Amino acid sequence: MRLVQIIVLLLFAISAVAKPSRQQIRLLNWWDYTSPKLVAKMKRLGYNIELETYKSNNVVVSKLINNRAGFDVAIVSNQVLPDLLSAHMLIKDQFIGLNRNYLSFTTKYAHDCLPYLWSATIFSVIPKPHDHPKVHSLDQLLALSAHGYKIGVIDDKLEVYDRLVQDHLPTTDFHPPLQSFTSSTGEILTRPGSAAYGWDGAIEPAVTRSLHVEMQLPKGRIIEGYDTVCLVNNKMSRMKLKSLVAFVKKFTDHKNTAMSAKYSQYFSPYVNDTRGLNSQFAKLRARLLERNKTEPPVVISPLPPRKDAQVSSWWRTVRYEK
Repeated sequence: MRLVQIIVLLLFAISAVAKPSRQQIRLLNWWDYTSPKLVAKMKRLGYNIELETYKSNNVVVSKLINNRAGFDVAIVSNQVLPDLLSAHMLIKDQFIGLNRNYLSFTTKYAHDCLPYLWSATIFSVIPKPHDHPKVHSLDQLLALSAHGYKIGVIDDKLEVYDRLVQDHLPTTDFHPPLQSFTSSTGEILTRPGSAAYGWDGAIEPAVTRSLHVEMQLPKGRIIEGYDTVCLVNNKMSRMKLKSLVAFVKKFTDHKNTAMSAKYSQYFSPYVNDTRGLNSQFAKLRARLLERNKTEPPVVISPLPPRKDAQVSSWWRTVRYEK
């Protein structure tokens, strides 16, 4: 009897060793931007992801200022990344020497945070029957409303302002037109006679529903941006930091990035990687990279404080339909 008890205890101990407890990861990411299949895969690899989402750059900054929620990892835009790093909200220099074949414009902070996905702002049109509108500027987009089109524009002051600046170059004394519009993109593109300006991935639902969406590039330099996967500075132990670094490397490797791209239809930061993309988005990625060879993209970055205040004041007057 004694021998049986010892054997049972040994088997229990072996089972416990064979099935280590999963590491809890508190992840902060953009809403509807995390592949459930990737979350399930990471769980099989020993990571239990607890996901919280946000919808704007202002929200992610406010969540990370004190990090009361105890986030371990945050996926943030390159727009806010410099400020978050300068304020020591994120941990620096954990990926120095990591040799990955990333597109060059996504690598400025790759020693601190690893590139996740990238995108560009484009014009998307679902034309009316027998109609073929050409839309290559915000002025042309807004003019479609006079022809019965429902118009949407991305709800971000900096992205809209940068587009207007590029549309109106070489004007030196630029003043944005005071015109109101609906601040949304994907929600607008639901039927013929609708058009929008925004990040390309936002039109994925319309493409999935097999609506005839025409993706048109701006006439001037293209606005591009990317998101990065960062370690949140929450005074962790060296052992936990090491395990989180390993998690981020796995989360952003080639295969897992392709899984994220397939879910969102945003673009992989790896060179020549179109795995997971719908054929329309794969062609769009190729067009964007070809344009980048002759016209470097505008990679969105924060404005100086005084200019930011001016743009914010303008944005409050136009961001919603009257």
